[in-house]
Amino acid sequence: MIELQKEYAALISMCDHHLGRVLDFIEKNNMWEDTLMIVNTDHGFLLGEHDWLGKNVAPMYEEIIHLPFFISYPEAESGTHTQVLSQTIDIPATLLDYFEIENTLDMDGKSLLPVLKKQHSQPLHQEIIFGTNGGHVNIYDGRYVYMRASVHPSNGPITMQTLSYASLRGFFNKEVLDSMVLKEGNRFTNHFPYTEVEVSTYIDSYSVGHLLFDLKNDPKQLTPLHDPLIEQEMIQKLIKVMDQIEAPESEYQRLGLRNTQRQTIERKK
Repeated sequence: MIELQKEYAALISMCDHHLGRVLDFIEKNNMWEDTLMIVNTDHGFLLGEHDWLGKNVAPMYEEIIHLPFFISYPEAESGTHTQVLSQTIDIPATLLDYFEIENTLDMDGKSLLPVLKKQHSQPLHQEIIFGTNGGHVNIYDGRYVYMRASVHPSNGPITMQTLSYASLRGFFNKEVLDSMVLKEGNRFTNHFPYTEVEVSTYIDSYSVGHLLFDLKNDPKQLTPLHDPLIEQEMIQKLIKVMDQIEAPESEYQRLGLRNTQRQTIERKK
């Protein structure tokens, strides 16, 4: 594990060196006055933290999902730092705003420029949602992050909403295609009909169980909370956002989120 950590540190050092070359070029050529730069990354990597290695299979801890995110543009105040909730979905809206292109798209992302200009005192997002298909579905409200696992030992049902009948590992087999169902369109498909197919995954969120963390007092996520009231509040926030993005019914079933107001949610130990 130590060797892996050293190799990863070397990779970060290389990225830092070459990013520095880009920044030096911009500085040398006086480009900051008319240049927009966004520095962002894909994801992090677990190298022994929380007893996990890699990504995807493990719950999406901070080491994986809390990304570097720097923006420099001519009108921004130098050294501005903000804790406003944001995601990579905000980048397209930010670019449209910067280039003064009317945003006619139905998107959940919002421009970050008003925040950087300090013209926006309200949060862009009350909560943000993230996760992987078949893994935990997570909701974060700026303090608490709740990772909701499947409530079924099978970790299912897991479905894919698609018009492409292949995955990274090849075409769907006949059994999968025979089970596909035609669905009405929603926001995700610009209201065009799509098909839903049953799929499987090597991820097993059920065996891990639900996780709740207070990032204000436990930023390294070392001690999961066991607070039914906070958990219930986060469940309601999760349902609200899933409703907004029109999540498929199968995902509500997988996470056991139907009729939660009238049921006691059993937290897996």
